[in-house]
Amino acid sequence: MATRRELLVGAAVALWTACTKSGDDTSAGGDSADTSSRDSGVPVDTCSPAHVAHGTEADGWTRIALADHPELQNVFSGIALRINGTAVNVAQVAEGCFVAMGVVCTHEGCTVSYAAQRNQFTCPCHGALYGVDGVPIAGPAPLPLPTYETDFDGDAVWVRVP
Repeated sequence: MATRRELLVGAAVALWTACTKSGDDTSAGGDSADTSSRDSGVPVDTCSPAHVAHGTEADGWTRIALADHPELQNVFSGIALRINGTAVNVAQVAEGCFVAMGVVCTHEGCTVSYAAQRNQFTCPCHGALYGVDGVPIAGPAPLPLPTYETDFDGDAVWVRVP
């Protein structure tokens, strides 16, 4: 039986391998790979320029001004807040790349938070770890966290929570 350390190292190697593979998706009009995202371990398609273009508040998007949440101005920073009645973690996981996902662990419902030192989302109850794409990478979590569309316009993060 593998030790916990061996499992974590294996998961890290698998994640690194998956994140550093160059994709051949040209549907966004050529090579839109964001190398800064790749270098930080963020899946390339999470932060590509063609990822999402936000709509308006009337379309269900919520504007989170960086001036109101200065902690989000730094790479590897995150906050938890309520958007449309839903608790959401919002984090800047690479330069200009923001992700948003639910805060409820899919294992037993504990509160997940962003761990800047790991650039992952962690559950304190039983050690579940989620990648910046919401997919479980270690621990007992059986399912990914719900993720929400994001965009960044330079002054604000836009998040769409249905």
